[in-house]
Formats: sequence, structure tokens, C-alpha cells
Amino acid sequence: YFDEKSVANLLRSYLKNFNKNKAETVFIICSDGTINMADFSGLNAIKSDFNAVDDLFLLAAADIIIGSDSTFGALASYFGNLPFIVFNRPLDWNFYKDKKYFFENKKCTTAHF
Repeated sequence: YFDEKSVANLLRSYLKNFNKNKAETVFIICSDGTINMADFSGLNAIKSDFNAVDDLFLLAAADIIIGSDSTFGALASYFGNLPFIVFNRPLDWNFYKDKKYFFENKKCTTAHF
């Protein structure tokens, strides 16, 4: 389980490890639960208010998916042909550095297409 503060720290780590500009990178938070957006202060982050199907295709239209080890993120990655960075402790950023498209992610234990 990753709480909002842990997720926000992972997103900050993503910006650093992938040399992304914080102002030019938008994080879309999709969840079926309540999210404390105050924990994402300083990040360009918005919470989706769409339903699950719309969120799935919203994620599929992104550049990359960063999320929990779930079939939801894996399916969105497959639909969008995008890499899926799975939250782990510790997170192995180097494993994801060369990933540009969907791949069978050994760190995703929920589904393999």
C-alpha cells in the first residue's frame, strides 16, 4: 500500500530520475477512493473525476503510466502501448529508463497479456 505522501514522493523521484521539467509534466491521479490532493502540493497534479472506463482510456492516452501493481494500470498500458512503471519499494528507475512502449513488465504481477 502507498499513501498519498508516498505516491507524491515517487512522482517527485520520477521527475528527477527522468530529467522532467516539473512545470511541463502533468500528473493525472485516477482512483476510486478519496485522494488528499494537498499531499501533491508543488506537483502539477490533477485528480480525474471521470468514471472507471473514462479513466482507463484517459490513462491510455498518456505518455507513461506510473501506478500500483494493478490490472487497471496494466490494461491501460496495453491499450495505449505505453510503459507502465509499477510502484515498488525500492523503485528501480533504471529498469524503466529505456522503455518507450508497452512491454511485459516483470514487476507487474497482476496480469500478462
